[in-house]
Amino acid sequence: MIVWKRWVAGTARINKHIGNQLFLKDISANYEGDGIAFISNAMNCLDNDGEWYWNNDTLYYKNSSIDLAKSIVEAKTRETLIKFDGVKNVKIYGVNGYGGNVIFSKTRGCKISHGTYKYLNDYDFIDAETVYSRGKKSSIDMYGKGFAMFGNQDTLSHCEVNWAAGDCVSLYGSDNCVMDCKIHNANYRGTDCGPIALGGVGNRILYCDIFNAGRDVISAPSARKFKILHNTIHHSGMIAWDVGLVYSYNTDGDNSEIAYNIVYDGFSDNPEKDWGAAGLYLDNGSRNFLLHHNIIHDIKGIGILFNDPGVNLRAYNNTIFNTTHSLMPYNNGDIKGVTPANCKYINNYSDMGLKETSWIEASNNVFTKEDLLEDRNNENYFPREGSGLIDNGIAVDELKDIPFAGDAPDIGAMEHGMPAWK
Repeated sequence: MIVWKRWVAGTARINKHIGNQLFLKDISANYEGDGIAFISNAMNCLDNDGEWYWNNDTLYYKNSSIDLAKSIVEAKTRETLIKFDGVKNVKIYGVNGYGGNVIFSKTRGCKISHGTYKYLNDYDFIDAETVYSRGKKSSIDMYGKGFAMFGNQDTLSHCEVNWAAGDCVSLYGSDNCVMDCKIHNANYRGTDCGPIALGGVGNRILYCDIFNAGRDVISAPSARKFKILHNTIHHSGMIAWDVGLVYSYNTDGDNSEIAYNIVYDGFSDNPEKDWGAAGLYLDNGSRNFLLHHNIIHDIKGIGILFNDPGVNLRAYNNTIFNTTHSLMPYNNGDIKGVTPANCKYINNYSDMGLKETSWIEASNNVFTKEDLLEDRNNENYFPREGSGLIDNGIAVDELKDIPFAGDAPDIGAMEHGMPAWK
């Protein structure tokens, strides 16, 4: 059930119905007002093609266009297809998985590559109170886990991971890597899952195409020291609307880095129209994150959002266009023990202005509706000659190892006179 502002899924049980009215009980805490919903586990509601109900080893399936007696019906027979438990340096190459998840538990140096994994999990809502937090969150026992990486120094590479009610990839553990993968179509329950749910310490997401999410594309509310580099991240908010294509809440990122990504198509349509999706969303209480050289566009909301209070959040040399709301911060939070400090917004080019705030240092940014890029419609994101972006940035100590051409860095994500990052 998605209700009112559609921040995240809620649940309730149907107590009774009178005519076309439903009366609910056991309503979750985040239910408020009107919204949309779907009904599950009710045989009498099979009224549209594609709906099904399973009970007492019998499948009831509604489809008027096929003869079920002449069709092949497939069903998963186990929850887990592959499980590495306490092993080291095991490699699997070219194996495909269908109708179940994969688990790395207490592993080290294991690798899976060059495979396709589909329909990793499905789950009913466990109970009304833990639908958002997924029960045993960050635990190997949490529900909705997909390709679950809870080991150390493990790798998932050159794979396609596709279709999940919860996560496609649950990236926890430490020093693990997801690289050169296509990861999509996740979280059709609308909870806090996603194509990648990111936790643990020191994990990396590199050179992936990650897209189609019921809520956030990469949800990282408990991750530390991670790197999200050189990815395309797109199409969030297909069910819930308070979303980030990359999202974290009240987390010490311990200098996590989000850089060289192309982030786009964040959808939201909240009823009040005063907030929306965000490209990179560091929600209330976030600390110690570095965001630089990202291209963010076509967001029905905000390009980069630092929500109050934030500590040591830095956004340098990002390019943002085709957004609908002013840049951060959006609202005032009250996170115990967190006082906003040392937040910076420098060398960014955006089509929306920055809200004035005392806790964010802003300098050498260009805010204008004018298109100052070479040819953004054809993915040429370099600053145009004479645009005022070239050589008008300032050198940032944290980025001193990144070369620039000319007398000073450019403003925005691409440096004129240097090769394009991919």
